[in-house]
Amino acid sequence: MNNISYIFLIFFLAFGKANAQSTISTKETIASRIKAPEGFSRLAAKENSFALYLRNLPLKPAHEKVHYFDGRIKENRGVYVAVVDMDIGKKDLQQCADAVMRLRGEFLFHSKQKEKIHFHFLSDGKPHSFTQFAKGDFSYANFIKYMELVFKRANTASLFMN
Repeated sequence: MNNISYIFLIFFLAFGKANAQSTISTKETIASRIKAPEGFSRLAAKENSFALYLRNLPLKPAHEKVHYFDGRIKENRGVYVAVVDMDIGKKDLQQCADAVMRLRGEFLFHSKQKEKIHFHFLSDGKPHSFTQFAKGDFSYANFIKYMELVFKRANTASLFMN
């Protein structure tokens, strides 16, 4: 999937605050809710691939409202077809390309490819890796701290540097 495809994906997906009672095993996924158009079939995704990860993202129930980081409801509901069930935190940080970086980072983190997690910061144009940032603490909480730094220091242009 190229950088333009990542950005295109965001026009159809939105993040929603995760529900503490939700369970992934009973959730719909992108692959189960969004079928291939008539006359087409979805290509097989390689095992442990980013494509397979995206297809299996858990979704909030159909017609779920999108919430901003502060709990307000996004009123323009006609711009997305599904809401990814992923906690976005309580800070106003994840916007536009940040969603793509978050999804890519989450995939690499959960597929145990932490050494591949890096994003270019605009200040110096250089890649800054999670392994450098972590200093041995590879916990999910520290990964989220790293991603928050990425959201502050990188933007759409950073996607074209990776």
